[in-house]
Amino acid sequence: HPTIKVELEYIDTGTPDDIDEEYEQGLLTVELVEARNILRVAGNPPNPKVTVRCAKQYFDSTRKIRTSHPKWDNERFVFYNVLADLDTIRIEVTGLNDVKLGYCEIDAKLVRSNVMIRDTFTLQGVAKGEVLLVLTYAPMASKQVLTRQASTM
Repeated sequence: HPTIKVELEYIDTGTPDDIDEEYEQGLLTVELVEARNILRVAGNPPNPKVTVRCAKQYFDSTRKIRTSHPKWDNERFVFYNVLADLDTIRIEVTGLNDVKLGYCEIDAKLVRSNVMIRDTFTLQGVAKGEVLLVLTYAPMASKQVLTRQASTM
């Protein structure tokens, strides 16, 4: 019989903030696939690293050296207690010495309504660049409903 081995990790995102409304909490997975056309800095390769932020949590990818077209293998980040009605997914690309190479923001409601999205997102704040992501959302099975104010980036 086929078996699946799963490792789960509890991440404490702190106590919820007070808010009058109640929202469904979910599990968001962001898979970083590749980026294209990342700007060179002063003629040098950008050496990009990606930071993914959502629901007061963040993860950093590995840094890719000497490339404007990095590819990542098996870089998946799991966010717990995501409130799709309030939270935004923020993707930030930085080079060495935290040089900003672009960012994009994705509404978590879009992922929730589609369950899975594989798409290329254009980087903002720079002349060019894009990142290919696979995003999935699943409601968390919990009797406790989380409440929190909207995330601020």
